[in-house]
Amino acid sequence: MADSDDDALEYVAEQAALTPRYLIYMTLAGVLAGVGLLSNSVPILVGSMIIAPALPPVALVAFGVVHRRASLAARGAGVAALGLGAAAVAAVLTGLLMRVTDVIPPGTELLAKPMLEERIRPGWWSLAAAMGGGVVGVVALTEKKTDTLIGTVAALALVPAGAAAGIAALATDADRTLGGLLLLGMNFAMIVAMGILVLAILRREVAPLPLAIAVALIAAIVVLVVIAHSTGVTPGQPPAIQTS
Repeated sequence: MADSDDDALEYVAEQAALTPRYLIYMTLAGVLAGVGLLSNSVPILVGSMIIAPALPPVALVAFGVVHRRASLAARGAGVAALGLGAAAVAAVLTGLLMRVTDVIPPGTELLAKPMLEERIRPGWWSLAAAMGGGVVGVVALTEKKTDTLIGTVAALALVPAGAAAGIAALATDADRTLGGLLLLGMNFAMIVAMGILVLAILRREVAPLPLAIAVALIAAIVVLVVIAHSTGVTPGQPPAIQTS
């Protein structure tokens, strides 16, 4: 089991390396996410998720916590932050370019899009995707599966939220920018928490500290969403989506 664990950890660390290719893919994912959100196009948004290698760095955080390798957890968080930051900046620049070229008519409300609205407010629907993405993504990485699109689910919970926060910043809406960033952080934490729990189950070990971290993350997320829901900030149901 120890050798298998070490192999999986080494594999995830290799997949989560900060490389030019990773940054290019994340940047392009941000461009497509920006176009998809601003045009309310599901196919384009899904395309951005397919090319986004967002899962390995986030999973490395969970692996680092479970294996008590703080340096690896910090490295995963740093790589994920840089990638998601690149995606968000790319989404902002995409929106700005569409404005300058009048693809988006002057005076258009950038945030008046159903797909954008769901991703600038903390809600249960996005967190459910993060939970699923964390579970299946970590399981796939432990089995070294590279021939599937499992990471798309995790990317769906991360890249659109970052892109939406960037677009809200472009629209100079501080509250919605904060909402998008908060949702991004909550989804990130949920993927990490579910990854820790999955790894604990797979290893058949119950290490107190990693489990305590996972439980604390989930509890904090639930409290934040309950507060948002009680104040009317969280949507009660997913918005109607029209494809284009």
